[in-house]
Amino acid sequence: MIHAITVHFSILKNRINKKGLCAIRSRVAIANKRKDLYTGLFIAPKYWDDKLCKALPTTDDALYINNQLKAIQHELEKIYLRLSLEQNTVNLEDVFNEYKGEPVKKELTLIAALRKHQDRNHKLIGIDITKTNSSSISSGLFYIISKFKHLCN
Repeated sequence: MIHAITVHFSILKNRINKKGLCAIRSRVAIANKRKDLYTGLFIAPKYWDDKLCKALPTTDDALYINNQLKAIQHELEKIYLRLSLEQNTVNLEDVFNEYKGEPVKKELTLIAALRKHQDRNHKLIGIDITKTNSSSISSGLFYIISKFKHLCN
């Protein structure tokens, strides 16, 4: 099931730096799960509109800040849309990992996980595992595949 992504911006009024500026954060939500993203942008609290979630146009930096916020929102929505087309379900961690430039972890099926385990065991024959143990693991894999083959097709 695909859920919509929501991106809201707010300032941290309780964390004012020495220059009198507050950090702007983004709160991203997908399927009732929320996560904060710190934008790296700062603004004076009196120049922030909480209802519109953007900088008031009275400051010199307002245009720059608002364009940066739009770019962040657009990038998050673009990543969400691409992942929703590639996968059945999109979770918040996948969107954040992609935004940070980290690879998205793909989920393994049971058979794929067992084959990966079997390949790892074949490499360890003679080092840590005997050939007998490896063959029993292989026969267990073939048994599982034969029982669940109708589900895989």
